[in-house]
Amino acid sequence: MVVTVWKVPKLFNGHINDVIGRFAVLILNRPINIPAKYVVELWNKACLRATADGGTDRWYKFVSLLKCQSELKQMHPDFVSGDFDSIKPETLSKCKDNGVTIIPTPDQDKTDFTKALEEIVKVTRNELDSVIVIVEDSGRLDHIMSNLNTLYTTSEIFGSS
Repeated sequence: MVVTVWKVPKLFNGHINDVIGRFAVLILNRPINIPAKYVVELWNKACLRATADGGTDRWYKFVSLLKCQSELKQMHPDFVSGDFDSIKPETLSKCKDNGVTIIPTPDQDKTDFTKALEEIVKVTRNELDSVIVIVEDSGRLDHIMSNLNTLYTTSEIFGSS
């Protein structure tokens, strides 16, 4: 029997990098309902910041609602990936205009989540300790199962080390 254990560390004790090491943040296409101070801390301390397709719209909406945008060390993601079926065209243009790397991943046999993780591995040469994914369950069983499947396959994406 194979057992997969997902460890969720106590992230917000003021020493996030000591707890999880070098990490990336990935925003998926769901509302960001985590308290802003935690999202900002994660974003600021990440080695890489990425958004997947419509998650980019979610990120910029979150940023627009911040009381103090100057708290962000970097407003834009390092890259946006996806098949671009859910991102608004004006958001994609905004990213291009601000020097964000755009990575088209048109493969319809994988989710934008899975493809974004694959791109994170390529960009970082798999030199991360963790990837923090900001997403909520949405109440849709198909999305929940898809996200769980992606989590289950992370050893294939990142290697078994």
